[in-house]
Amino acid sequence: MPIEVIVAGLPRSGTLSMHNALERLGYYKTIHTLAHRTTTEQMEAWREIYEKHLEKTWTNDDWQKMMNTVYRDFVGTADAPSCDFAVELARAYPEAKVILLYRDPDKWYKSHQHLRAQFNLSYWELFLILQEKRARSLVQMARAEYAWWDEVYDYSNRGKDVMPFYMNKIRTNIDAKRILEFKVQDGWEPLCKFLGKEIPEEDFPHSNDAQALSEERNQIKNEALAIVVQRLKKVLITISMLTIVGSIYWRGLFFNWS
Repeated sequence: MPIEVIVAGLPRSGTLSMHNALERLGYYKTIHTLAHRTTTEQMEAWREIYEKHLEKTWTNDDWQKMMNTVYRDFVGTADAPSCDFAVELARAYPEAKVILLYRDPDKWYKSHQHLRAQFNLSYWELFLILQEKRARSLVQMARAEYAWWDEVYDYSNRGKDVMPFYMNKIRTNIDAKRILEFKVQDGWEPLCKFLGKEIPEEDFPHSNDAQALSEERNQIKNEALAIVVQRLKKVLITISMLTIVGSIYWRGLFFNWS
């Protein structure tokens, strides 16, 4: 299924609101890590792209093959990882419209720093995550993404200036006729006009992706904890069975000796 809309917007620039708005307008499904639980297959595909992107030339066919394989039912993209490759996706899908999200750089950077802090894990949290395959894949993808950000965006040095750097990258590499520069505060009217959609009666969605991320993190921890508990139960059952068998065996030896 071809991609119809590409949201070129960094995490914490209103990507979850944009995702919800696009799906309300009929672009179902639209990629967002927190809206449609990213699968292990999807995260491993993105991790490979982050790790090899600077070494390998990805053709339009490569991108279409990847998207058709792990996102076969999706028609829109938003948030990371897809936003980091908005230029490449726009080339692979020349008919897709591009929405370039903007947020005040100071506010964006402060918010994005808070987002990154969500991945500062305690030893206990790290232990739990290592028990669950999807959670491991998420951490591995995030680490590959952060390394890529430092190499490509120079995030550690640019800081808040990553926002204008990113926007300039999009403007420079994608035809302006395909782009709508947008802030979530702009509401439905410019977005619907750009996409050729009727304006919904309800208010434009303003979603809290920081809260959604916290909920996702807690869910992952609970799922991993359930795995640990299940494994401990199996170990305890095994120990109990061995204890019983051992007790019967030694009692038999004792009575035979007597």
